[in-house]
Amino acid sequence: MISGIEMGDYQVSWCSAKRVATAFDFHPRPGGLNFRANVYYAETDDFGRTWRNARGESLKLPLTETNNPALAYNSRADGLLVYLKDVNFDRESRPVVLFLTSKGFEPGPENGPREWQTLRWTGKEWLRRPFTTSGNDYDHGSLYIEPDGTWRVIAPTELGPQPCNPGGQMVM
Repeated sequence: MISGIEMGDYQVSWCSAKRVATAFDFHPRPGGLNFRANVYYAETDDFGRTWRNARGESLKLPLTETNNPALAYNSRADGLLVYLKDVNFDRESRPVVLFLTSKGFEPGPENGPREWQTLRWTGKEWLRRPFTTSGNDYDHGSLYIEPDGTWRVIAPTELGPQPCNPGGQMVM
């Protein structure tokens, strides 16, 4: 078990050769599954015997506290919920996490804007960049990082025929 923070978590993962990366959130008390916060990052290159954060520091598992060495983005400080979408490695083999933030779990414009963001490890710190918006927390997409360094996100970021419902118009 990698994490057991409060009421559990959702997780996305990616592998490249022997290296496996995972990004995860947590469900705070009170709130449960409708509330998910923070972005955490861990990786292994020995098939899970040891896990490290992006700085290369060893992690003592399972992680059970919200403030731990795997914390990459504290969304609670910004009052935002986090919906994880993907994780990948950039051309320098540094982790990049794709996620969406919103102000609440209920559908509709009241909890917008729902911002798509990347969180990239620079080698020294996590750099967070919003780049577009979406109509629903459950719009899902993928991050592709090409060998030449080009980043592509394919996701339903344009509103579809039922605005504020999952699954808008696909955009690359």
